[in-house]
Amino acid sequence: MPLGTHGDTEGQISNTSPDGYFDVGNLRIQWGISSAGSGATVTLPKPFKNTTYTLTGSANLATHGGLASVQFGTKSTTAFVVFKPYDNGGSISTWVESFNWMAIGMKPDA
Repeated sequence: MPLGTHGDTEGQISNTSPDGYFDVGNLRIQWGISSAGSGATVTLPKPFKNTTYTLTGSANLATHGGLASVQFGTKSTTAFVVFKPYDNGGSISTWVESFNWMAIGMKPDA
């Protein structure tokens, strides 16, 4: 669905892009797939009002047998830092595959 407006909702949902957002009233929901390396900054599709938004992520691992996680560091209104550790048989390494993420927070005042 392209950019559009219906009542107090507006946003962008695209079948051709893995990143997107949707606004419902003052709430903004964003998502994406990123191949950023561990310690890298991921840019959000749209800014949030502040840095109190919530992030969640999941690893897209096809080759690692260890326990992997997606962790988040510093956040700004337009980006976040991601860390991608996994347990490689007793030692901690980082993985390079992509990951899915979702962020929920307040949209900026108009």
